[in-house]
Amino acid sequence: MSRYKLGSLTVRDWNSWDRVPRDPATIGYMIVNGAGYAAAGTALATVGTLAAFGYMAVDYIATTLVTSALLSALAPKPDFGSAAGSGGLLVNGKGATEPAQVVYGQVRKGGTVTFVESTGDNNKILHQIIVLAAHEVEEIGDIYLNDEIATMSNEDVTSAPFNGYIKIYKHLGDQTDVDDTFANSSSTLDNTLIRETSATSSFVGKGLAYLYCRFTYDQDAFVNGLPVVTAVVKGKKVTKTVSGVDQTPVYSNNAAWVIKDYLTSNYGMNDDDTNIDYTTFEAAADVCDQTDILSDGTAQYTINGVVNLNQPIRTVLEQMMTSCGGTLFWGAGMWKLYAGEFTAPTKTFTLDDLRSGISLDTRVSSRDNFNKVTGTFIDKDQDYISADYPAVTSDTFLTEDNGVETPLDLALPYTTNSFAAQRLAKQMLFRSREQISLSADFGLEALDVEVGDFVKFRNERYGWGVGDEKTFEVIGWRLNPDPDNLDLRVNLQLRESSQAAFGFSEADEREIISNNSTLLKYYEVPTIGITVSQEYREVNENVVNVLVVNVTSNAIDRVDSVILKYKKTSDANFKSVGQTILVNEGNNAGRFEIVGIDAPQINQGAINYTVSVTPVNALGYKGETITTTYNLTADTTPPSAPASLTHLLSGGTIFFSWPAVSDLDLSHYKVYYSASGSANFSDPTVSEKISKIARPATSISYPALSGKFFITSVDKTGNESVAAASTTILNSELPSLGQSETDTENPDFSGAKTNLTVSGGNLFMSSYATAGATGVYDFYHDGNSYFDVGTSRTVRVSSSITASRKHADAVGGEVNWDAIPNNWDTWPGNFDDWTDETTNFGDFSVSTQARASDTVAGLAAETFVDASGELVGRYVEFRTTLSNSTAKVTPNITALSATVEY
Repeated sequence: MSRYKLGSLTVRDWNSWDRVPRDPATIGYMIVNGAGYAAAGTALATVGTLAAFGYMAVDYIATTLVTSALLSALAPKPDFGSAAGSGGLLVNGKGATEPAQVVYGQVRKGGTVTFVESTGDNNKILHQIIVLAAHEVEEIGDIYLNDEIATMSNEDVTSAPFNGYIKIYKHLGDQTDVDDTFANSSSTLDNTLIRETSATSSFVGKGLAYLYCRFTYDQDAFVNGLPVVTAVVKGKKVTKTVSGVDQTPVYSNNAAWVIKDYLTSNYGMNDDDTNIDYTTFEAAADVCDQTDILSDGTAQYTINGVVNLNQPIRTVLEQMMTSCGGTLFWGAGMWKLYAGEFTAPTKTFTLDDLRSGISLDTRVSSRDNFNKVTGTFIDKDQDYISADYPAVTSDTFLTEDNGVETPLDLALPYTTNSFAAQRLAKQMLFRSREQISLSADFGLEALDVEVGDFVKFRNERYGWGVGDEKTFEVIGWRLNPDPDNLDLRVNLQLRESSQAAFGFSEADEREIISNNSTLLKYYEVPTIGITVSQEYREVNENVVNVLVVNVTSNAIDRVDSVILKYKKTSDANFKSVGQTILVNEGNNAGRFEIVGIDAPQINQGAINYTVSVTPVNALGYKGETITTTYNLTADTTPPSAPASLTHLLSGGTIFFSWPAVSDLDLSHYKVYYSASGSANFSDPTVSEKISKIARPATSISYPALSGKFFITSVDKTGNESVAAASTTILNSELPSLGQSETDTENPDFSGAKTNLTVSGGNLFMSSYATAGATGVYDFYHDGNSYFDVGTSRTVRVSSSITASRKHADAVGGEVNWDAIPNNWDTWPGNFDDWTDETTNFGDFSVSTQARASDTVAGLAAETFVDASGELVGRYVEFRTTLSNSTAKVTPNITALSATVEY
């Protein structure tokens, strides 16, 4: 994870900490002493001997504060750089040495542009890859274009002015192949980027979360160049523990689990899981997850931000600690974390427990003293921009400081909730004012005290008598042998604390209210509204389509004119209708018509039109362009049906005629047929026979066929009349058929067979062990597989089948009684006759179907129907289907033939 690698392009920069020693002693020493970075202040300078941790058996055992939100604030202000604000996150870097980034929690950010290429005519299409994180993320949510949330349909941006010109595909970092679909699209790298650019199949970006942006140039959409693309990212999945047992990694912004992840990740401390004190981390995680502190019901301590892998580890940890108001300790080979919460003191020490003199500091230096906390955080409610949280002050503290206001600028780069920011700021202020620190050696009574515990100390001389003991937080613990006195002592470093310092309630919260000016500027132009509707007109038997654009404004007196443009949404460029002076009538700015636009046919989808209207004030300044899309749908009003349909038979031909339909937009007529003389037009037996008889024709001929014929009219948009005129041809009207041809398939059954076997002149299914088995036989017909009656005409078809029942378990023609289906009362014949396995028990079937066409190639497109009745065509094809409803039963066909009469 130390560098971005996407295809053959690598951003060559990684964290120098990848090379540092990883043993526990060196870890503690480097953090405390900076390993080349600035020291954390006097409170941390006492830990130089951590380097000797490996020899603690002969020296001492220590648990020492590594970093804390409080002491970091009191020390010289760390340089948070771009991480302290949103400015560095909401841009896209292009440098070859841009650092990899890790995203924790949820934050809006840009990334590193690792691929840029243009394609298409005149390089009109720009492809860009923006890497958001050097790891898999939970979710890539809202996409921002120039600080505005883009509305999207899958990968397509649908919001103005980029509607139709930008596609943004999301990969979460779990992709392993170019054929993996994007998170928001069914498309893949293979059928998008790789198909259009020079990228190859190795261009996957395994383990990287990124956006693939595809821009199509349009002069109106990209007036100011490419928009800045950023995204709201739910970041890395982290490993929680339960009773010290690792759980499956899941997304979490819990501050404790994020800090643990950073300590154990190879880009962070790269420490072993065994060096994590899970008891303290699990307790800290519970504190972080408390939802009864902040009024909005969210967790009180979260980390939502970005770690640049070129940041010093110490700096990252200091920033993380600001998000939970806690303290991180290292000691006895373990990391310990305590979140910002007061717990009841676990022990009370007295003078009897002392083994040395007391080192007591009652005040911090004026440099480190403050009575007001201000600063910035990343405000999720203001699109994740850097904002000031309300200052936290205290009149009491100001009075103590003789009315001299001393502010602390506390940046909270990993906090996105304004209430949480205020809680952390208040905690920082009140904890800092409890300034007494104490250091002393204690007896073995202090062995069971841990760093992060709260203890009491009784010393009547200091006014800390019974009932008034002073509460301290343990910030350092060291087991120190005293060779002079030949005893063991526990050195404790204590800092004054109290429950009040951690207190926070809804009364402490203040809403952040934007104070935007509403004064009019000379360049401002009132907003307008537009509505688009559709009209149809008939001119010289042509349908003319019109878009009607109505423009309105609540401040029409300050709008002088409008510029109207339109286009098909799929087109690249707008067409200008012109700039028109408005008619001031109430709030109605005017009605504009776009004439002669394309409209879809009835069987086509809507055509999307984009209409753009720009208001212009009297000084010539253009206001906000309002763009809308309109789905132009087809005319759905059907034409009139023909008034009647008559017929006349002559030989083998029917001559139809009907009165002309008077609709001006009439296009053509259709003829339908049903073999049933009593059919209605809506019946499923009615099928189309002639798809188009162009106007102005009012007659047509067709091969003679008995049944019912219908005729409808169709307009130029594709609407078909609801009703239909009809006429019926009786069988008695048809001339007699003079020829017939019969094809007998048995005993060879040479046609194509599916799941069928021929044996001894019998045709039966090959596999029929289960109910529902089927087999299909295609008639051979002397090798042609079809009848040819010479010309397209009406033919009568029929078939003949001789079949019996065959059971797989029947032996010598006798029935296996267990194989006979159904109840006794349903068995056919007499009891004495139940020895014939061919007796019909109603558990198999055989059917023959036929279809006809004017061409051999057209047979495949026709539907098989029962081989009984009349068909129209030159070529006739037959097939027979065998099936069973009882396992181990098959039809056994001994004779099969088909006949065509014409």
